Amino acid sequence: SSNSSQCSMLRHAAASIARRYRSWLHGPRCYAFLGSLGSLDAEQDGWLRTEIARCSAIKPSPVSLDSWMNDLVIPNQISEFLRNEMPIRYAERIRLIETIPEWKRIPELRRVHRIQTIGFKTFCAMTEDESQSIPHFTKVLKEILYRSRKAKGLLMQAAMRLRQYRGITTFSDDSAMSINKTLDDLLLNRLGCNMLMAQYLGCIGKAGRSTGIINSQCDAVEICQKAADEVTRRCVQSQGKSPIMLVTGYTPAGEQSTAGGAPGFSYIPGLLMHMVRELLKNSCEATLLQANSESDLKSMPINVIVCADRRHVVIRITDRARGIPRHVGSQIWSYLYTGRPTYMAGLSFGYGIGLP
Repeated sequence: SSNSSQCSMLRHAAASIARRYRSWLHGPRCYAFLGSLGSLDAEQDGWLRTEIARCSAIKPSPVSLDSWMNDLVIPNQISEFLRNEMPIRYAERIRLIETIPEWKRIPELRRVHRIQTIGFKTFCAMTEDESQSIPHFTKVLKEILYRSRKAKGLLMQAAMRLRQYRGITTFSDDSAMSINKTLDDLLLNRLGCNMLMAQYLGCIGKAGRSTGIINSQCDAVEICQKAADEVTRRCVQSQGKSPIMLVTGYTPAGEQSTAGGAPGFSYIPGLLMHMVRELLKNSCEATLLQANSESDLKSMPINVIVCADRRHVVIRITDRARGIPRHVGSQIWSYLYTGRPTYMAGLSFGYGIGLP
C-alpha cells in the first residue's frame, strides 16, 4: 500500500508539472528539446526553478532487482514509470550541480547542467499519449541518451578544474570529500537513469516476456573473456602491442571451465563488462609502462580468474606491474586523484582520474 501511495503521488506530481509546462514548452518562444534551451523570460525561468525545486524535494523511487525482472518488463509500464520518475531524478542532478559554489565558473559543469535541464524539460513536457507511443518514446530516449553521452567525461574534467580552483593537495579534507560525495551522487544518479532507459529499449520489440538488460543467467567467464579481447584489441590499435591476458573459469567442483561452465547469476552484463574492462585497461597500461622489451611483456601476463559456488561468483584480476605505490594508497578512490594521462584511445577519458 505504501508503494501504491508513493506511485500515486509521483503520478500526480508529474501530471502537475506536465500541465504547467506544456503551454510554453511547445510554444514558439521555446526551442525544440533537441536544440538550445533558448532564452527564457522571467516568468518561464521562475516556473522552471519552482518545478525543479519541487521535484528535487521528492525522494526517487528505489528499484530492486526483483522489480527489474518482474515489474519493469512491459514497455508501457516502464514508460509510465519513467515519465513520472525521470523529472525527479533529473531535478536531483541539477540540484547537486548547483550545490557546487563554483559551478557557473566551470564550463564543463555548465554544459552538464544544461544537459540535465533539457532532459528535465523533455520529460515534463511529455504527455501520457506520447509516453505510450513506442516509436515516439523510443526516439526520445535514444536522443536523450545520445545527448548525455559526454556527461561523464565532462564531470571528470570538472573535477580536475575544481581541484585547481581550490588548490586541493590532500584528498581527506572537507573540501575534497564534499566534491567526491557530490560527484559520486551525480554519477550514481546518472547510471540509474541510463539503466532504466536502457531497460525500456531492451524490452521493446521482443517476442514474449523479456527481462530487458537483465540476464538471469549472466556468465562471468564469457563477459571477462569479451572484456579481455576488447581491451587487447584496442591496446594493440593505440599502442602497437598488448600484454597477454588469460581468462580462466572454475566450476563449484573446482574444475576448470570455459564460458557456460560456471553457474549463471542474475545481473546486468553490460555493467559487469564495463567494470572488468576498466580494471583490465588499468592493468594493461601499468604493465606496458613496466615492460622494457617484448620479452618483458611476454613474462608479465594479466590473469583473470573466475570462480563460483551456488551462491557467489568471484572475479580476481592480477598483473605483475608492481602494484599501487604506498604513498598513493587510498587516494586512487578519489575523483580528484590524478596520475599520468592515458593515451590508450577509446579505453578511458584520458584525464588520469581515480578509480571510484
